[in-house]
Amino acid sequence: AELDHAVEAFEALNEQIRALKIDIYEEKLVLTRTELEYYQLQLKPHFFVNCFSIIHGMAQTKEFARIQDFCIKPSNYVRFLMTDSMGLISLQSELREMNEYLQIQRIRRKSGASLSDSVDPELLDAEIPPLIILTFVENSIKHGAGSTGREVTIDVTVRKVREQETDHMQILISDEGVGFPGEVIQAYNSRFQATEDWRQGEHIGIRNIFKRLLLLYGDNFSLELRNTDTGSQVEIRIPLSREKTRDDGDF
Repeated sequence: AELDHAVEAFEALNEQIRALKIDIYEEKLVLTRTELEYYQLQLKPHFFVNCFSIIHGMAQTKEFARIQDFCIKPSNYVRFLMTDSMGLISLQSELREMNEYLQIQRIRRKSGASLSDSVDPELLDAEIPPLIILTFVENSIKHGAGSTGREVTIDVTVRKVREQETDHMQILISDEGVGFPGEVIQAYNSRFQATEDWRQGEHIGIRNIFKRLLLLYGDNFSLELRNTDTGSQVEIRIPLSREKTRDDGDF
């Protein structure tokens, strides 16, 4: 009887180990897939082709000083895009690259977005996942105007909020564009639908942000999309972390 009990206990333990291995394997698959989607998101051939065209045009008119200045901006932007998808960077770094991106867009399009920001200076050294602000700013510039072609006004607000006796960072990205499609709001405000890769292949930027936030913070974050009377708004809340980050210049 003791031997039978020991065998049963061993088999139960073996089954638990097998189940744990499956869970770990599946988690690694999700992480790998999310990282692959992150890098897929960064491949923007039209953007870089346009940048080369701009440089070629400047060379033809012998605007060598502008070429030198412009080349630095895409170089810094590419370096930032290759940031570790599951690492954390300072809020200040994200905001700096956001402004660099807007400057590139102004040169590319000979116009761009009007940006205003209200950021708590005490949060500049706080850590966030890379591209969670920049992706939505890009989205506003690309889709916000719709077919109107007008310049989009974007507002970025970052502040500290207190939730359940814990400090969180609240990030609001608002624009005066055409707003999100209703089905997108419904899908990404539902954790189940967002986790289930709703309409895979579409809105990869938003889905990738959601999945990275889920992997990094579990249930301790929120991502909400909404339309307003004047356009659209994204609200992100993540735990406030001030741990020392790696050197943002590492490549």
